[in-house]
Amino acid sequence: MLKSKAWLGFACALLLCLLWPNFLRIGSAKPGDWQQEQQNYIKWRGDDQALIVKWQKHPERVPAGSPSKQALQAEVNRLDPVIDAILYDRSPRSITHQRALFQKYLVGQIVRGRNFTDVDKQPVTLLDARLEAATLSKLDQQRRAEVPLNATKAPGGLLYARDLLAGIPLTWLLACLAIWVGSSIITDKRLVVRDFVALVPVNKTVILFNKLAAYLGLSLTSFGVVFGAAALIDTTIAPSGGWQYPFAYTLDGVRVHTMSAAHLVVLYGVTMLAIIVFLTGISALIQPFTSNLLITLVGLLAVVVIGPSILQWPFSPTTYLNCSATLLPVAATSSLAPGLGSLVLAGWGIAAMGLAEVIVQRRQRL
Repeated sequence: MLKSKAWLGFACALLLCLLWPNFLRIGSAKPGDWQQEQQNYIKWRGDDQALIVKWQKHPERVPAGSPSKQALQAEVNRLDPVIDAILYDRSPRSITHQRALFQKYLVGQIVRGRNFTDVDKQPVTLLDARLEAATLSKLDQQRRAEVPLNATKAPGGLLYARDLLAGIPLTWLLACLAIWVGSSIITDKRLVVRDFVALVPVNKTVILFNKLAAYLGLSLTSFGVVFGAAALIDTTIAPSGGWQYPFAYTLDGVRVHTMSAAHLVVLYGVTMLAIIVFLTGISALIQPFTSNLLITLVGLLAVVVIGPSILQWPFSPTTYLNCSATLLPVAATSSLAPGLGSLVLAGWGIAAMGLAEVIVQRRQRL
């Protein structure tokens, strides 16, 4: 296993998955803009001004429950500074401050029953407004500038965190991990060494334990190096910083929390390590019954591809294979708090390895 060239190949494949978004950004680096938000602000100001005119000329035609003329004018006065900041290319820090002020106001209006729709005629939900308000408020408190979501030129720490959430091909990454684990754990059963191991006068549970311990030590270290190398490359080719940039999330669909980009990256890495432990446990359970690599790989691929869609409850390990949805949920979720999923994954993996040890103890055959 240690001498196999395939080991280096898997490490390179994992690194390619983690760096994939960088290849898509080649030749298209841009700081981003707030054009979508600007259009929404202009639409809302236009709607308010039209309703003010209706109050002045045809008050009887004003829909019931509409804000008063004074309230509408006050809202227009709130919208003007943020529109001007974006329209006249004020500093990103100034735009962030103005957006934070209006977003706080917007949340309050939606709580009071106001309905807002964007330029695409989609309703602005209270949760969406609160998530954005939490991010903007945190940035404003830190005196930092917002980096638009469409920006491809941004601080390296922020880019890496955003890539982990939405940029990397997660299915490819999980499939690569499954193939890596499956092919490595079952390798010795497919080689001549298996006949020698069968003759060794040592309890087979000891052999299995040593094999799993050696594999986990090497694989966890290797992935840690690859994950760190990807972060280092991202922060080297992009401007430095961005690790304190806030990300908003919710667990119950009501209360909103934030975490920094650095915290998110660490949790993502720890979850990936826990996934390796979990897949190793599943592979160890399959191993006593077959030496067929294809069966092992099909079983592991089914777990990582199909599992997350059919098993969704707080203590199901497959729930936490979808790192983006469970580390930074943006809707009510049944998963545990961010980071606790790694304990669930590792716990199930260790339990599976323990069960495999029991099976091997009874059979005395690897």
